[in-house]
This record gives sequence, structure tokens and C-alpha cells, in this order.
Amino acid sequence: MSTPHCIECAQLDAALGTTLDERDKQAELLDAITDAVAAWLDTDFGEHSSANSPWHNALHALREQQASSTSPTEEGTES
Repeated sequence: MSTPHCIECAQLDAALGTTLDERDKQAELLDAITDAVAAWLDTDFGEHSSANSPWHNALHALREQQASSTSPTEEGTES
């Protein structure tokens, strides 16, 4: 019978810890980007909940902003 503290278990625990750390860093980055977009668009994307995703809201707002803006080539004047 194998022991619960086997070498593989320790390696898996370490890998899981690394994965969770990476996830947390990405979440912090997405929060910072969302805050910057909110400041730029002077809006509030709300808090994370089962019914709200500020990250998706910020992305949607940026895409709407992009779609509503006209590029210089579309106006017929190139930079």
C-alpha cells in the first residue's frame, strides 16, 4: 500500500500551487486592465458575481467603442 505523502503527491501539490499562483496573477492583471478601461470610459463594470463579469463587460465596452469609432482610412484620409 502506498503512503499518502508519496513523491508524486508532493510534485502534484507543487504544480497545483504554481497553477493557482499563475491564475491569481492573471486575475490581478485582468482587474487592473478592467479598472483602466473603466477609468478611460468613465464607467463602472461592477463587482464579480455569478451574474456579472467585469472582465467581460470591459471587453464588450471596448469592442463597442471600437465599432463606433471610424478609422482614418474609412474616412478617406490616411495618416
